[in-house]
Amino acid sequence: VAEQGDFRTFKAELSLGAKFADGRGHILVSGEFHDDGAGDLITTRDWYKRAAVINNPAWTSTNGQPRRIVASNTGYSLATGGGLINGPATIVSGGVTISNPLLNTQFGPGGVPIAYNPGFVSGTLSVGGNAESISDIIRLGSPVNGKSIYSRLSYEIVPNVTAYGEFSYAKVKSKIFARIFQRDNITIKSDNAFLDPAIRDQMVALGMSSFTLGRVAFDWGALEGRNDREQTRYAVGLEGKFGNGWSWDAYYQHGKTDFTLGDWSQDPVTANFNNAVDAVRAPNGAIVCRSSLTNPGNGCVPLNILGPGQETAAALAYVNGPRSVQYTTVKQDVAAVSLRGEPFSTWAGPVSIALGGEYRKESYDATTTALDQTGAFFLGNYKPSKGSYDVKEGFLEVLVPLLANMPIAKAVDFNGAVRYTDYSLSGSVASWKLGLTWDVNHQLRFRGTRSKDIRAANLNELFQAGFVQNQAINDPTTGTSYTILQTTTGNPALKPEKADTLTLGAVYRPEWLRGLAMSVDYFDIKVKGAIFTQAGQVTIDQCRAGVTSQCQYITRDQTSGLITRLTVMPLNVNSEGTKGLDFELSYRANLSDWTSGLSGNLTLRAVGTHVNSRYVISNGIRTEYAGQNANLSSTSDAVPSWRWMGNLTYERGAFSTTLTERVISAGKINNAWGPSDLAGNHVPAVAYTDLSVSYDFKRIGNGLQIYAAVQNLFDKDPPVAPVFGPQGFLQTGTNPFLYDTVGRQFRAGVRIKI
Repeated sequence: VAEQGDFRTFKAELSLGAKFADGRGHILVSGEFHDDGAGDLITTRDWYKRAAVINNPAWTSTNGQPRRIVASNTGYSLATGGGLINGPATIVSGGVTISNPLLNTQFGPGGVPIAYNPGFVSGTLSVGGNAESISDIIRLGSPVNGKSIYSRLSYEIVPNVTAYGEFSYAKVKSKIFARIFQRDNITIKSDNAFLDPAIRDQMVALGMSSFTLGRVAFDWGALEGRNDREQTRYAVGLEGKFGNGWSWDAYYQHGKTDFTLGDWSQDPVTANFNNAVDAVRAPNGAIVCRSSLTNPGNGCVPLNILGPGQETAAALAYVNGPRSVQYTTVKQDVAAVSLRGEPFSTWAGPVSIALGGEYRKESYDATTTALDQTGAFFLGNYKPSKGSYDVKEGFLEVLVPLLANMPIAKAVDFNGAVRYTDYSLSGSVASWKLGLTWDVNHQLRFRGTRSKDIRAANLNELFQAGFVQNQAINDPTTGTSYTILQTTTGNPALKPEKADTLTLGAVYRPEWLRGLAMSVDYFDIKVKGAIFTQAGQVTIDQCRAGVTSQCQYITRDQTSGLITRLTVMPLNVNSEGTKGLDFELSYRANLSDWTSGLSGNLTLRAVGTHVNSRYVISNGIRTEYAGQNANLSSTSDAVPSWRWMGNLTYERGAFSTTLTERVISAGKINNAWGPSDLAGNHVPAVAYTDLSVSYDFKRIGNGLQIYAAVQNLFDKDPPVAPVFGPQGFLQTGTNPFLYDTVGRQFRAGVRIKI
């Protein structure tokens, strides 16, 4: 449980095992149940300041001020909870073009018009005025409920040949807290039955037939969906031994996973919403939908969105209609065989080999509702899709001792592997590895590996037919910010990624300090044809910058010039890569060796990673993420230069306690911005402290342990590290992929072995 009272979680695990038939048979059954409670609204945490990156109100091209700043208490600039008149910017009245006098009028309780102070507007964000924050509806965590069971039965049918079978089942149900329904381009006509008479009279006088309204439906509540998964797996196989140290294994496996995604509540059907909002007076004076005048049986119920809390239950039931949902089934069949042994020896020792082959088939089948397929909803709009592929693989691995007990080497071993993979969709590819370890003596070891690695696209990347969502964008062509429809799809033309990987390292265990071990490893990974889905805003910006290949994914209205649809999909981009260093240090000592006045064991372990570079090259444009601690759209956007974790454990008898320190180095909000681009382009370093204790009652059963832990002991707040980009209006103001947004948490449990 968190100190604030949310995130209440419970988990229970049970494992049972036994032998039978004089030890020839074994049975194992294990199960788990967990219930992870939801996090509260983000407004329950005092560190939440509605922080965002905005344009600097004081900036001019000549005053030397930075173009952007990090501001607190920002809000959504295009809509309010009761409705905001946000367009058109100009109107033609009496043959003269004038500024629209109704701009910055919002509707308060009862639909009464109220003056709205926009403050300083920066794209989709506003600060210093009356703007309301959509981010206030964000929950810190979603509830997850799951259960699983695993069982294995094996029996030695003849000497050295064992048959086995495995079965596993898992079901996980989780809620998704998405966003509030918001629209910034709702058309309200001058004869709308719910319109304030004073506004209507002013429109008539100006010759205005309509205006556009921005509305955030705080009064409807957040959209909630579910992400449920149910998985079943069966496997049967044979394993055995023969000769002098040879072993083999052959098995068949079938797995099936069913996904349910979406099933959103409070998710308007766009056509129903538009019909319901367009409310007029019927000839008898009743308020009806305009569409019902020509089609009286269409079931439309008028919806009043001019002011908060004006809607009726009947109107919402009509607007929301059926739910957007997708049902997906993924199946996998695998047949594999392998052989391991030591066929011969060299002067330095036995040579080990392993070889085998595998056949795998995977399929993907997604179904949706009829309304989803027409893109009818505000959120969701899943598309049906299906596809399958099969893979045939063969591999060979060897371990060859080269030297042993020589003056220059206690041992030198070569290890190598090669794998040939044939994909039914994307062709054949070979991967390999060459490695060498050199034990100079029992204190010092050097190691190195050079490999060619591959990753094929997964089923979702290949076959996802697409889902459509409303996406806020900054349009550099028109210089405006607005909401568009963005379609995310798979790409069956994807080829496997190919990576060149080099690792070099050393391990040192000195004689002069028993119990000490240190290691350092250098890694350099270069991926060609990397599978990468870039953010829609990046596609828009690159098209504007002259990368014409990106313009094909953008559709603009021929009259207004505004973007009406944007498509994003995974592509084999030019390349990506990373390089850096991994460090590890451990030390264990008996305190009585230091002085007779002390007792117990002390263990120190520290691991760290320094990322020197983490880049993506897409369409000839290189983006460097190392040292960037804020994120744009995914976890890969944030790569701190340093991350450390250290543990200090003290054990004495049945008692044990561990102090853990987790450190994330300082970084930037955006690597691409210099001092003239952003004031305060800095995220400070953060350290989190955890403490755990345990006690073993060894006389109960075969061991009973009770334990307790405190995570984030000093309740360290996350630093300000806001998302930058058009989606900045919906964010926590920090990076939840890196930093603790929950606060101090407590955990306690018991383990017993019988």
